[in-house]
Amino acid sequence: MNTNSITSLKSIFVLFDLLKKVNQKEIQYLKRLYLQSAENFEECVDFLLSINIINLNSGYIENTPLLNKFLLRQTNESQTKEFLLNKLLSKRNMYIWEYLEKFSVFNDKYIFEPHISENLHFSNLRNLLIELELISYNSEGKFYEITEKYIPFFVDIIKEHSISPEKLKKIIEEQEKIGKCAELEVIEFEKSRLSSYKNLVSAIIHKSLEDSAAGYDIKSFTLSEESEIIERFIEVKAISSLEKKFYLTRNELEISKKQGLNYYLYLLPAIGKNRFDLANLEIIQDPSNKIFNGQNWKIECEQFLINKRETE
Repeated sequence: MNTNSITSLKSIFVLFDLLKKVNQKEIQYLKRLYLQSAENFEECVDFLLSINIINLNSGYIENTPLLNKFLLRQTNESQTKEFLLNKLLSKRNMYIWEYLEKFSVFNDKYIFEPHISENLHFSNLRNLLIELELISYNSEGKFYEITEKYIPFFVDIIKEHSISPEKLKKIIEEQEKIGKCAELEVIEFEKSRLSSYKNLVSAIIHKSLEDSAAGYDIKSFTLSEESEIIERFIEVKAISSLEKKFYLTRNELEISKKQGLNYYLYLLPAIGKNRFDLANLEIIQDPSNKIFNGQNWKIECEQFLINKRETE
């Protein structure tokens, strides 16, 4: 991807609408229809090719299965923006990273004050990211900033890239803040869930504050059908609103196996530094079984613990 293959959001919406409604996807035919409502057809096609959601085959445009699935859903503008943003940033393109790396933490914000030459160099990408609501312009401070809604997502993805130790440290600190806020949100959720049982509400424990090696964050309770009180061990993961991705430590996994059905993973989407989407909270009971023995999750190993064997 380069500066010339960045397009506008309006152009993408027009082409998406055609790819959804028109059966005849011959390029020249689509181009004629497209130019009735938008400009720069080739740039728009190049952009969608660059993020792998369409293919070209013998003069025809082919939707990928992912795009077909997305277009079949009844989606609004906000969902389309999130879909595009997720695909755009998942490419880990160097041109995009070159721009995102310029944002630094300042007063709990991620900001970038560009020189004139930088503004020109990144103008197309910057404009698209503004349209996708990842960044906004602060006219008072004359800088660009990551919007609050996407700070958790930005923190998550930027950590994976090659960055300075100082910036990495600040990013990890920001992740920890978001994680602690998510735990507090879940505690309030648990208090509400158990509100009819005042004795249980008062017994909820924020375990991670007193023991970071416990393998879970919160101890709450479950009432069985026979009204038996069962301990509920909760591990909270603040996840991006755009992708369900999280890290599980070896200790958390071992405690999950040990507690079995009494261990719960709470995946809480973050939609700001201190705001969360409780409506889309996902609760997974017995995650060591459902995740590691199921088909719905892709598991990747990013680190290895290596010890040299003792020689006799």
